[in-house]
Amino acid sequence: MKKGHRGPSTPTPAPPFQHAVVVPEELLRDKTARERRAITRGYLAQWRLEEREKPVIEQLVQQKMTESAAQASWRTRVSQLPPVRLPKMSDATAAPLPVRMPKILANSLPSLRAASPPTTLESCRRVTPSPPSPQPFSNTATSSATVQTKTTAMPGPAYTRTYFQLEDFDNTDFETRTPQEWVLLGEKDGGTPARSRYFDKRSNEVQWLPCRVVAYDDERSCYQVVWESNGCSKWTKRLNIIFDAEDEAVWHERVRQAEAYRAETEAALRGRMYLQSLDGSRIAPMDQDQMDRIIGLVAKRFPLTALRLVEQCTRELEELYYFSLKRAQHWREMASPEEQRRVELLGLPPPPPSLLPSTTLSAGSGELPPSTLRGTIETPSPNFRVARNFIAENLFQTHALLHDTVYAIHNQWNEYRGELLCITQWDPRETPIGLRNFEELQAHRGFSISEKLHNEWSVNVRCTIQNNLDMHFKFYEDNLERYKVSRMSRFVNFVNVMMNSQLRGLLLNSLEEFAAFIHRYRVMPSVDDTPMDELQEDLEEAEHWRRRQEEWNERQRAAMAEAEAEQARNAGGGGRGRQRKSVAPPPEEEKEKEVPFVWRLGTFCNRLQYTKRVVEMTMNPKGLRPLFVLNLVEDSGRVVFSPSLEDVSRKVKAVFEGCFELVDKIQGMGDQLFPLLPLQPLALQPLDVFDPAVCEARSMVEKALAENVEAPLQLQQMYQTFEYVLQLDTRELVEEVNARQLSLPDFDWTFERLSRDRERIVRRTPNHVKYEMFFIDCKGIKASLVAKATDIQSALMEALAERMRKTCSNMISEYNNMSERMALESRSPEELQEFRDFLDGIPARQEQLNATFETLTEGFDLLFKYNYEFSADACNDYRTA
Repeated sequence: MKKGHRGPSTPTPAPPFQHAVVVPEELLRDKTARERRAITRGYLAQWRLEEREKPVIEQLVQQKMTESAAQASWRTRVSQLPPVRLPKMSDATAAPLPVRMPKILANSLPSLRAASPPTTLESCRRVTPSPPSPQPFSNTATSSATVQTKTTAMPGPAYTRTYFQLEDFDNTDFETRTPQEWVLLGEKDGGTPARSRYFDKRSNEVQWLPCRVVAYDDERSCYQVVWESNGCSKWTKRLNIIFDAEDEAVWHERVRQAEAYRAETEAALRGRMYLQSLDGSRIAPMDQDQMDRIIGLVAKRFPLTALRLVEQCTRELEELYYFSLKRAQHWREMASPEEQRRVELLGLPPPPPSLLPSTTLSAGSGELPPSTLRGTIETPSPNFRVARNFIAENLFQTHALLHDTVYAIHNQWNEYRGELLCITQWDPRETPIGLRNFEELQAHRGFSISEKLHNEWSVNVRCTIQNNLDMHFKFYEDNLERYKVSRMSRFVNFVNVMMNSQLRGLLLNSLEEFAAFIHRYRVMPSVDDTPMDELQEDLEEAEHWRRRQEEWNERQRAAMAEAEAEQARNAGGGGRGRQRKSVAPPPEEEKEKEVPFVWRLGTFCNRLQYTKRVVEMTMNPKGLRPLFVLNLVEDSGRVVFSPSLEDVSRKVKAVFEGCFELVDKIQGMGDQLFPLLPLQPLALQPLDVFDPAVCEARSMVEKALAENVEAPLQLQQMYQTFEYVLQLDTRELVEEVNARQLSLPDFDWTFERLSRDRERIVRRTPNHVKYEMFFIDCKGIKASLVAKATDIQSALMEALAERMRKTCSNMISEYNNMSERMALESRSPEELQEFRDFLDGIPARQEQLNATFETLTEGFDLLFKYNYEFSADACNDYRTA
């Protein structure tokens, strides 16, 4: 420790190991720098544990083996028990057998076996000290054994020796702040207050003294602390610091768990070394015949190039076998007090709690008091060949010929297993697809698979049974009772059950795959999917016509005021009030006149609310790949889909439900195999329509279809706004206009609405709109609406032009009549008076003609405004007028 030092200092490095230890490269590959340091630290700690504990463990194992050998020699000399007969072809004193291979593998792998390195088990066997040969029990033998076992000094109990750093077992879940937060917590006060261990050299004691945490090194995971008493500083780990701001009880629990975890890890490593040091010569070897049978069954599935893998797995299996038996023997011996003291001294892990009651059985005779032994049961050695023969005699399916027949039927099904009854996947280039094409392809697929099941699969199964069992089954049996109790009936029922199971799997797989296919086009919920009563474009259009309506009302009020003023001037002052009363219309008529003719064409009110998600998808088509193509068209004055949404839903559900019809009435086995028996034809019943799995798949399809209806209906409503155009009859509308003698402002509003609606129709949506399931073509409805609106406007403009032509002709006729009358000479007083009256009426007639000409000019200007093409005669008449 450096007194008075507060800056970041580098911790003193640990002294290097006396022996160079190389960490395997595969442990450090693809690891970060911090992970490499942790792995290296743990690897070196494990190496130190093995170097220091292995001699102790081997010494105790040697001592245990010497005591066991001497005890066995004494028992042999005293009791003179008869020698135990060993199993055939086994040697209790021999080492475990090497890895055994069948002859076919042994002949094909001589080079591999010669070149393969010794296994860990074989190395363990070679280094395991063998017990000394049994000698008569004497003091001399005991003394020599004692001398051999005391070559290494025995250390203290295992819990006093630790090798791993405690911080490697720290549980960071107890931490309430990050290291940076701990440092920043007391940055303004010169450091975060805490306590840490301090070694006093004078008293040679360790005390917990107050300190300040001033820095943290993220690379080494160390805190720098400065003691308040003397200003000394050092770098230390987290488990050596107790912050004043943390719960001390939680810190103690954290340290306790880390120490327990470290103790368990070191105990497990000592236990592994202890089991490896035990003598394996007294363990029963593996059964060579059973091992050869296992290898023979497995080796057929591997190519010759993978035989090294088979050999490696065989070695691992044998190593695991001997290791497991050593561990079981060790757990059994732990019932003795000597073994328990040895385990406590070495710090070995205890056996599993489930085995603790069984450890009361002694490892050898005479080690437990007689009161604990209740009795022994002789258990015969298992004979698998006898059991296999018994099963072959009583379980008829295991008969070689029947087994081969069943296996052949099972293999035949592999040809149909992957053939689904419906198409559940399309190439992305093939979608979107028309509903009719979808229906035809699904029908063709289902029909082809159904024909194969009816005419191939069922027939092939029947022919396989007849060909394989014709010499053993009496297919021309004519006694029904004898047939029912025979193995033939049991086998046929077994085949029918197997066929039902196979067909059920195919049908259920088809339904689930089709449901998953439709479910892929489901509508994903949107977080900000807010409803909208009107589109922004419709709101702007409504605002435009509101302003026009105000202009209309203002013009109406001005016209009425001017008319009243004119009538008042003509009638004089006295009759002004009466004239106003006679001119003012009733409220109903006034309201009727205030409604422009343009709104009599038709209006539309939304029936559905728009949603933000649908509007955005409509205006900005995303990179979706829909399944079906729909066309938005006109039908009988209505905006409809072709095909309709109901047809799509109905035909998709028909594909799902049609799978049951495709597998209906497939013949099972029975009446055709035994033609002389009065057996009824059997049809397979693989799956019920109300099966829970079927209902779940059906609900997935119905939910996906229901969710995909909302967006097309909103798109349809966008064009239903202009549906009045489709419902108008052009001829009747022209007749009504002529009958009403529609004013020029009404014509102007009507032309304006039709023109604006044509523009709105064109830019209403893109020509092609994509939703999750539907690709909708809007060009058809756009063309129909624009064509009908253009036709109506052209007809109305033609009607107005015809009225203007008649007005123009009437004006020319009127001027001609006036000219002709003025050209006549009056020859009598009566004619002169009549001519004088005619001349007096000319100003009024001229004023009326001027007003008519103004109206005519406004009409021509209105038609020019909307690009009406006049004929040459109409233009000449207008100039003449």
